[in-house]
Amino acid sequence: TNSVAFLKTEAVVIKTINLREADKIITFFSKESGKIQGIAKGVRKIKARHGGKLDLFTRVNVIFFQKLEPMQGRGFPERHPLLTITQVDVLESFSQLKLEFPRIIGASYIAEFLNRVFEEYDATHPEVYGLVCETFRTLATCEQIRNILPAFEIKLLANLGYAPALDYCVGCRRHLLPSASPENSAAQKAPQWGFSSAAGGIVCSRCRPLKKDAIPITIAALEQLRQLLKQPVRKSPDIALSGQQYQEIKALLTNHFRYHVGISLNTEAFVQKLRTAHLME
Repeated sequence: TNSVAFLKTEAVVIKTINLREADKIITFFSKESGKIQGIAKGVRKIKARHGGKLDLFTRVNVIFFQKLEPMQGRGFPERHPLLTITQVDVLESFSQLKLEFPRIIGASYIAEFLNRVFEEYDATHPEVYGLVCETFRTLATCEQIRNILPAFEIKLLANLGYAPALDYCVGCRRHLLPSASPENSAAQKAPQWGFSSAAGGIVCSRCRPLKKDAIPITIAALEQLRQLLKQPVRKSPDIALSGQQYQEIKALLTNHFRYHVGISLNTEAFVQKLRTAHLME
């Protein structure tokens, strides 16, 4: 016989799709279960009880129920049936993320990343949930938001097991000197070092010609990238990043994601797509 299971979890809303006349399919990124989807019945009616509680980027406690099919032998059903959302309580609304376009872009970019990187019910990276919440909180409250996306991306790579080596050359193990040292002061703005996603990190000027995929990067940009990895996301707006360093870091991260995770999100194209959709609403 069929039975019913309840699932309660803390989660953030990362996607909503209209279904039929009054329902929505909501995609969450959750603390315990990773990415999960549920159906919110009647949520688009004027007096819907869940109403604004399921807006994009909202952090909630949510309870689902699911009819369990009888077990097929010892295996599980091949597809997880869609869960039905029965109760929602708002924990944090991150309201600024829905009001200002640059913040909408940042939060949408992160949501799109989570949708593309994770399969449903992949609960193998529980620390990513905390990273997402801290990033949304920082995006919603900080004046300077430009550094937040690269900080999120480098930390997500680290959580997925693809943190690049940034302290030494992956070819010869020579350590990167701080840019303040006399030997480096003249060279820190020249892209003598490189970054190889295939080799998993930075390569010095001697090893760079041996790595065909290596892209040039300045020592100053490398040092800022190390700061973005080491500092909490909430402190990333304090890191002094020039326009050139920002572009170098974004190119490096795009390459690294494409190589290791098989996805690439072009920020500019994404922004254009979002801007068009936003203006058409």
